[in-house]
Amino acid sequence: MDALVRGLVDAATRAGLADPFKGGRKAGRTAHAAYLSLWGAAVAELASRSRLGDGHAVDKATAALLGLSASVVRPFRIVATETAARVGTALVEAGTFLGAARERAEVQ
Repeated sequence: MDALVRGLVDAATRAGLADPFKGGRKAGRTAHAAYLSLWGAAVAELASRSRLGDGHAVDKATAALLGLSASVVRPFRIVATETAARVGTALVEAGTFLGAARERAEVQ
C-alpha cells in the first residue's frame, strides 16, 4: 500500500496540485479546486493500477465519506457531498476510459 500512496503523491505532484497550507492566501484560494483535483487524480491512479476492482480503496473512501456526511459539523457534510460528487464523476471517467481501451484492444 505504501507504493500506492507514493504513486498517488507523485501523480498529484505531476498534476500540479499544491499544498493549500503553503503559499499564503493565493494557495488557500485554490485549495477547493486542488482538493477536488486530488480526488480525481487518486481515482485515475487507482484505475491505472487496476486497484478499483478489488474494492478495498473504494470501501475505505466510502467509509470516510459516510463518516463526514453523518457529522453534526456542517462544513464536514459539505466536503463529503462535494467529494462524493467528484469521486463519482472520476469513477465514470475511469470506466469510460477503461471501456474505450478494452474496445481498442479487442479491435487489435
